[in-house]
Amino acid sequence: PDQVIYMAVANANTDSYGNACTTVRPITLHVDLLPAVPNPYSLYACDDDFFDEMDGIYPFDLDAAIPEITSGVSGLEVTFHETPSDAEAGINPITNTATYENSPGADDVYARVLDASTGCYVIVQVTLHVDANPTPLSNDDIIAQLGNNGVMEECDGDVDGSGSIAEQVATFDLTLWETLILTGNGPGVESGVSAAYYTNYDEAVAQENPIATPDNFNNTSNPQTIYVRVTNDGTNIDGDGTGCYTIVEFQVYVPVPEVFITGNQVLCVDENGVPLANATLPVLTANVTPVSAGYDYQWALNGVNIPGATNQTYTVTQAGEYTVTVSGPMDFDCINYASTTIETSGMPANYNANVTTQAFADSHQIVAEATSSIPGIVFWYSLDGGEPTTNGTFNDVAPGLHYITITDGEGCWSDTISVLVIDYPRFFTPNGDGVNDTWQIIGIRDLPISIIYIFDRYGKLLKQLDPDGPGWNGNYNGSKMPAGDYWFKIEYVEDGATKELKTHFSIKR
Repeated sequence: PDQVIYMAVANANTDSYGNACTTVRPITLHVDLLPAVPNPYSLYACDDDFFDEMDGIYPFDLDAAIPEITSGVSGLEVTFHETPSDAEAGINPITNTATYENSPGADDVYARVLDASTGCYVIVQVTLHVDANPTPLSNDDIIAQLGNNGVMEECDGDVDGSGSIAEQVATFDLTLWETLILTGNGPGVESGVSAAYYTNYDEAVAQENPIATPDNFNNTSNPQTIYVRVTNDGTNIDGDGTGCYTIVEFQVYVPVPEVFITGNQVLCVDENGVPLANATLPVLTANVTPVSAGYDYQWALNGVNIPGATNQTYTVTQAGEYTVTVSGPMDFDCINYASTTIETSGMPANYNANVTTQAFADSHQIVAEATSSIPGIVFWYSLDGGEPTTNGTFNDVAPGLHYITITDGEGCWSDTISVLVIDYPRFFTPNGDGVNDTWQIIGIRDLPISIIYIFDRYGKLLKQLDPDGPGWNGNYNGSKMPAGDYWFKIEYVEDGATKELKTHFSIKR
């Protein structure tokens, strides 16, 4: 690259020996190397559209190719031009180098690679080449041409009525449609392409986690979308292919009907187990999705098919486990079922409610009881419309008339019994307001009482009450007795024995 030559310059003058007068000067010849770059260079891309919309145009990132064009040499300046002459002159550089669109098909641009330190440059022809994507059947064509609206169906051969995804799993051969998909709308399978199957679109793009055995695939949701990546990889032809790909999709579906049963789960019976005439019999309904009019139904009781019970609804006349088997609506080999248990409830064989404590006790108790010989029937009890409970014992009940309601809790039967707790009022208020104006034994008509005496605190007899009368109004000889304590004595018969009670009460004014 560097060579010295010598130049001798002589004039007409000569020296004493007759030699010309000469001056010798060295000249260095220096040659700078051109940038070492490949020539020419090609950029490849797959069309950014698919099927009929492919136009052979792609927004190339020319800047991304600079490291390849310069072979990684730093310090070089690269500009791109549309013509060789512009590149030679260094004029009209391409400005949108990050998204430069080629002309349809293939196009050339020219890279001017300049070493600014020497001023030397080289022109590199860069070919922009857009490859077409594979053209399998489009999604619309799959729906239109592959039957069943492009949905691959298989029946679940192992249903158990749980209704979970385990009820809707079948084994699919996803490759059944492969030849048809790869044929597209042409006369045969497109050259140099192959298919891979995925359950996720992004994984299909990245070529990650393909379905390992597409001819023996168990779905994991129902329905489930299968993504088919058709790649031009040179299959069955010489070469590596372009690497361009198209992703299409179809669905796999297990047409297992989802079934659940609704309806009253209780059969109302009498004490002998016979359905109550005034109660509505339970009607079970098989609810099926997807909703369709084409299903077949078969009801069974305790595992035995009920003859003629082939409607969507069934009216229950006896307790037990009911199962409905549903098949269809299109493939009647696709079945599922659901079960429910009908319990019995109803009226008791015997029931009652009684006060278990003595009259005038310090604390009163009512006990209600209902019994049935039919297993499983539970009875509920409430006092004066209070919260029902399965315990029929009520403690600390106030004196007076009470109502005990007994029910089976399922709406089949109920009855209300009146119960009187006999006692005396601890006070009364004879002020003429119509409330608690007289004093009398509570429940006196249900207690054999021979005599009732009322005394003042000093033992003076103020009133002898008629057990059948309205009671004492708090007056003595037409005068109002003052507020305070008063005593009474009664004689009565209880449990066959004559008893006497002497205690006091109060007047409040």
